[in-house]
Amino acid sequence: MSSLRHIQALFCESIFEDQSGSAVNELSRYITPRPGLSPQDHVKIYRRSVLAKLAEALSEIYPVCLKLVGEAFFSAMAHTFVRQTPSRSPDLGEYGHDFGDFIEGFEPAATLPYLPDVARLEWAWHRVYHAEAAEPLDPESLARVPADQQGRIRFHLAPSSRLLKSIYPVHRIWQVNQTEYDGDGRVDLDDGGIRLLVWRQGFDMHINPLDEGTWYVLKSCRDGNDFATVCENLEQRAPNADISAILPELVERGWISSFSL
Repeated sequence: MSSLRHIQALFCESIFEDQSGSAVNELSRYITPRPGLSPQDHVKIYRRSVLAKLAEALSEIYPVCLKLVGEAFFSAMAHTFVRQTPSRSPDLGEYGHDFGDFIEGFEPAATLPYLPDVARLEWAWHRVYHAEAAEPLDPESLARVPADQQGRIRFHLAPSSRLLKSIYPVHRIWQVNQTEYDGDGRVDLDDGGIRLLVWRQGFDMHINPLDEGTWYVLKSCRDGNDFATVCENLEQRAPNADISAILPELVERGWISSFSL
């Protein structure tokens, strides 16, 4: 007699494998058929429900990607993804974080090379929208750090923020495909790359293009570097940037919300 854990594992595997796969056949031994429904039919009912719900979650998280490729293409792409990527969380809001990486290797989407980064921007928007808010950094507590310890400070980005870099103007693609957008819908892919911060202030969402200096400061902080290393990285990457001007602005905007030693 198989354990409950084994049967549950079979059920999960049978949802995402091919309809005639080995897990479905083995699981069928534990299913009592009903008139007109074989054990495989019972599994098929759950499979359709689970896959449809996951694909629906993707369409809600990635509405711009859906608009760019159309419902039929997106549905086929989403169903391919969900068959390969079972959900590992009871929260559907956490599903689909690697959809952009999947699109990058999805051959039918190869003619839209910017689509993976559009998906990554939409995921960043989704996570920022649902992220925990943070209290502003207290400048007085920062001022109390002794001068000989300031190089050890680690600044932390607000949890309701995400950095994104692309070789395509994905912020512009995202903008012109918003429902409320009313303007010139043309996008020139030759405009070049962009560095972005997606962030939230209260209930207001923002996407801000970043200059080179600000990008490297935020990225270096996000990567867990102390202040001395942040300054070294900035000098190497953007020697004309002034950390004494950048840092106060990041604190004032709330993009840096805390620090530790």
